[in-house]
Amino acid sequence: LLDDGRVLVVGGLFGAGADAETYDPVTQVFTALAGSPSVQRAAVKLGDGRVLLAGSTSTTATIFDPVANAFSNLGPMSSPHGNFPTVTLLADGRVLIAGGQGNLFETAATDFFDPATDLFSAGPDMNRNRGAHAALRLPNGDVLMIGGSDNGTVHDGAEFWDADQNVFVDLPSTLPGPRMALVAVPLEN
Repeated sequence: LLDDGRVLVVGGLFGAGADAETYDPVTQVFTALAGSPSVQRAAVKLGDGRVLLAGSTSTTATIFDPVANAFSNLGPMSSPHGNFPTVTLLADGRVLIAGGQGNLFETAATDFFDPATDLFSAGPDMNRNRGAHAALRLPNGDVLMIGGSDNGTVHDGAEFWDADQNVFVDLPSTLPGPRMALVAVPLEN
């Protein structure tokens, strides 16, 4: 949800996957946007109201500015994140971009995006390649990475990014079974 109440709709797998539009719930109208990014990107709203979209076979990311109603390219990231990476807003306002999958790869690479400078910096590698996984910021600031796939193998494990140490740590427990293309949502308590 954008700060002005509109909804940004970007990408998709079928039909016009490179299209983007906003939806205004007051007028109940979709409005097409020019210059939209490619499909299968992950998105997160930044503290300043802009939206970061990351994930492609290049090291370029995209910012949507809702005031200008315009997309612009950013980069470079330290490595391409392919399709289905995760983007997680951190407590300090930066974004952790993790994993992703392409035609011939999944990656363990991570990048940080700093919206104050619009610059990327390399983060620590995850302990395994992950694409189509879930990521969730925990109350203590750490980020939990769950499931995902690596070259046809679907993971049942999880790891977390330790915000204080800037390292990834494997969890000792696993999911009841392998999972990819999943969603994780924080619950109260």
